[in-house]
Amino acid sequence: MRKRYAICGLLLLSLSACSNLTVAPKPVPAHAIAFDKNQQTAGIIDCDAKGCKVTATWVLKYHQMEAEFKKTFPGDVNIKQEGDHFRAPYDVVEFYTQMKAAERGG
Repeated sequence: MRKRYAICGLLLLSLSACSNLTVAPKPVPAHAIAFDKNQQTAGIIDCDAKGCKVTATWVLKYHQMEAEFKKTFPGDVNIKQEGDHFRAPYDVVEFYTQMKAAERGG
């Protein structure tokens, strides 16, 4: 019986001795934008009071999903080109998010 208590005591001691060695990942800032070899690869670049600045690839994917799901959104007429990018209102971004969730089975 004493041997059993000694083993349990050693086990608890060894577990508590290693508790300070826990490694936690560094948090990633939510505002970070995805880049791959100096190329911005996230569809949404930035958002402000007027909506979100998105890439042409995002708009292309948006229209592909509309065709795939056979759904259109009246707010599509409000997607406007701004230089090399586009401005999408929040309701359009929300519709994109819903289609993307459906595409993933959600």
